[in-house]
Amino acid sequence: MRINFTTYDNRQDEDIIHIPFDKQDVLVYNPQEQGPYPWAFARVLGIYHAVVMTRTHRDPQSYYFLWVRWFKRDQSPSFATTRGFDQVAFVPHDSLDEEPFGFIDPEAVIRGCHLIPDFNSGRTHELMPASIVQDGDGDWKKFCVAQCVNLISVILVSDAGFIVSVFLTAI
Repeated sequence: MRINFTTYDNRQDEDIIHIPFDKQDVLVYNPQEQGPYPWAFARVLGIYHAVVMTRTHRDPQSYYFLWVRWFKRDQSPSFATTRGFDQVAFVPHDSLDEEPFGFIDPEAVIRGCHLIPDFNSGRTHELMPASIVQDGDGDWKKFCVAQCVNLISVILVSDAGFIVSVFLTAI
């Protein structure tokens, strides 16, 4: 799935969500999200479409939707939070407050995101019983949200006095 978005400097860019590999985390607008940020994080587990006819609409209509596993914000103190990183963790399967899975409209996706496993926290099998959505080694307990800009311009001055402009693209 391809997600088109506008970068901070008004350029067009594209994220690709690739389920079998590691590009499957997305940022979704969620006005009900509590806290300073009106978005939520999710892992895309499946991309589906359905052709639907109803009694009122006899013409078949195609609907696309994503099956996602939700993350929740993790406010517990850790090495990453003391360094200024936001952290998220999967919603446990037995949570009474939040749904661990859901279906969303692909139009609700703002862009793909990069979540870095918090290796210090380790893995667990407690968030989800063995299933097709869990890695065989278990889920990572926490993830750090990679917050970076898309394009960073760095100006270097060489020994000869030339000004060299280097553009770094964040992945």
